[in-house]
Amino acid sequence: MGMYSENLDLRYKFENHQTKWVLLAPFSYQTDGGITYTAPVGFQTDLASIPQAFWSFLPPFWKYAKAAVIHDYLLAELHLDTKLVNSIFKEGMISSGVNKNQVFIIYYGVCFHFWYKKQKKSLYDFFKKYFN
Repeated sequence: MGMYSENLDLRYKFENHQTKWVLLAPFSYQTDGGITYTAPVGFQTDLASIPQAFWSFLPPFWKYAKAAVIHDYLLAELHLDTKLVNSIFKEGMISSGVNKNQVFIIYYGVCFHFWYKKQKKSLYDFFKKYFN
């Protein structure tokens, strides 16, 4: 099972109508494979971007917040492959003690989000190319 190296130390920031959280201390996760990823002080995250309609059973600031910080860091700063990052996110949620049902819902929700985003861009490019 993966491990987090320290507690998550964040400060709330609201700017330009967006909620962000800023890391006040470095935050690391070591994967099952022994690779360590460290988000630096000052890194900004939105934590778990869960639609408000689901907050009653998936609150945005729950056990999966640690995994969400690493997920956002790997995508935004290291630009790693989405499938790899999503699998690290899933592993991190399990390491944080998130129950299996929540892991399933959040993991596949994130995968769907990125699939949809890619499809949406593909459709946009298609229409731009052929109907512009």
